[in-house]
Amino acid sequence: SVALQPALEDALALLAKRRRAMEVELIRDLPDATIWVQAGETRLRQVLGNLIANALDALTEKGPPRRLWISVEQTAEGVNLYIRDNGPGFSQEALARAREPFFTTKTRTQGLGLGLAICDTLMRALGGELLFANHPSGGALLTLRLRAGASGANLQPPEDLSA
Repeated sequence: SVALQPALEDALALLAKRRRAMEVELIRDLPDATIWVQAGETRLRQVLGNLIANALDALTEKGPPRRLWISVEQTAEGVNLYIRDNGPGFSQEALARAREPFFTTKTRTQGLGLGLAICDTLMRALGGELLFANHPSGGALLTLRLRAGASGANLQPPEDLSA
C-alpha cells in the first residue's frame, strides 16, 4: 500500500514552479488522515505528475483566473481522486480518443500523445481506472479510481523500474 497524500505532494512539488509562474490557484480538498491505496509509489507519482502537467498545459490556453482543484473521496469500492481544471475541457473527439496512443490535441513540440494512454494503462495495471469527463461548470475533470490499501506500511516489494 502507498500513502496517497505524499505521492500527490511529490507530484505537485515537481510542477510547483511552473504552476506559480502561470499563476494557477491550487484548491485542495484532502482529508487530514492518511489515505492508503493499492499502487506502486513510483508509478502513482508518474500518473499524478502527468495528469497535473496536462491540466497545466490546458490552462495555458486561457487567461486568468486559472484554477486547479484536487480532491479525494473514499467510497465503498476504494478511493476516487479528482483532478479538475477550469481550462477549455475536452472536445468530444478528445473524450472519445483520450486513451489512444499518439492521439493528441497538442502541437508536435508539446507532446506525442502518449501521456494519457500510459496513465490509463498504469491505472488498469494497478487495478484502478482513469475516467475522463468535462465538469458541468467547465474545464476537464479526471477521476482516478484506486483500490483502498492497508494502512501503515508500504507492503509492496520495490518496483522493478527496468520493465
